[in-house]
Amino acid sequence: MKNGMKGLPQRFYSLDVLRGLAALAVVVVHWGDFFVYKNPAFDVRILPLYSILEPVYALGSHAVDLFFCLSGFIFFWLYSEKIKSQATSPKEFAILRFSRLYPLHLATLLAVAIGQMMMWHSFGAWFACGNNDVKHFISQLFFASALVNNSFNHPTWSVSVEILLYGIFFTVCRLNWARWWQLIIYAGLGQLWVMHPGTTGGIARGVLSFFLGGLSFQIFLFLWKRNLSRRRFIGLGIVVMLLWLLIPWEVALHFPFASHHAALDYDGSKIVLVMRKAIYWSCQGGCELILFPLTIATLAVWESRRGTLGRRIAVLGDISYSTYMLHFPLQIVFALVALYLGWSWTIFSSPLLFFMFFAVLISLSLGSHYYFERPAQSMIRTWWLKPKIGKKSAT
Repeated sequence: MKNGMKGLPQRFYSLDVLRGLAALAVVVVHWGDFFVYKNPAFDVRILPLYSILEPVYALGSHAVDLFFCLSGFIFFWLYSEKIKSQATSPKEFAILRFSRLYPLHLATLLAVAIGQMMMWHSFGAWFACGNNDVKHFISQLFFASALVNNSFNHPTWSVSVEILLYGIFFTVCRLNWARWWQLIIYAGLGQLWVMHPGTTGGIARGVLSFFLGGLSFQIFLFLWKRNLSRRRFIGLGIVVMLLWLLIPWEVALHFPFASHHAALDYDGSKIVLVMRKAIYWSCQGGCELILFPLTIATLAVWESRRGTLGRRIAVLGDISYSTYMLHFPLQIVFALVALYLGWSWTIFSSPLLFFMFFAVLISLSLGSHYYFERPAQSMIRTWWLKPKIGKKSAT
């Protein structure tokens, strides 16, 4: 590690908490799968606790981009210098990631395949996802589902994008192409890709947010080395909190875009159409372009200054992967129980069932993390990397 990076915390608990909250937000968003099964055009107001959780239901899908951004920060923090100096080999890096991700991926893929077969043979329909054939099973098996997110355990599309990003990340770090200005270029290319995604929108989102996460690490280092005064430190926190109020409001209401669109509506020239698209994506990308990177950098600065922040609930971050991967198979279980018992589908509007689902999910995630994922991870790493790694943390 470079001298300039000595003294950094061994762990950013606040970022673990943020990752855990992002995973829970995704679960909330996917609650609508229960209603899509019966009625694709259902009224969102029947979702449980809608008056309270409306912002999460409406904007929670952005949590996936937050995952990508957090990954970028964490990987540039933990691995960039090790990869650049060749202290971490391609084999070691690949096995570290494989051992962390694949055991639970395989287990949940098999669970969803069994659950979907039960749905089809008992009730004549798949639950939420329609592409449950051999071709899509194989693509999921090899983490190659980035282009198709409507098959089997469909949240894994973002994990398959992450794996692609790991390869890009390792390459740019090994070639020493990871300076701050190069990260801006990569993120800029990602933004252009997001504006013209085609069928690769998920990969484009990953490239944009992952390298913005790397840039947020550079911002953190810049702020950390300058030892901000207490006034500036507090001011930065206030700015971020205000942005958490303003940017989601803009993403939901499109106010600046609507204003510019009305002002330029009379002009249909190509340059104006390009301007409209740029304005739209700049407004809609406020979370990814500004809010998430600045939040991550600010939390890291806060924690490096005042000590651990959020340590008591950092377990939410430890089980975030479990929560993310287990929630869809658990939804299928709940749907099967409801169908076998003949319950009205309106039961999924019940706050009581909503809280019961989360209680079961978090309990399963804790059990999975400590009694399945960590032992499997340790076994794989000990077997393949025992001369150098042995047992290692669950990073």
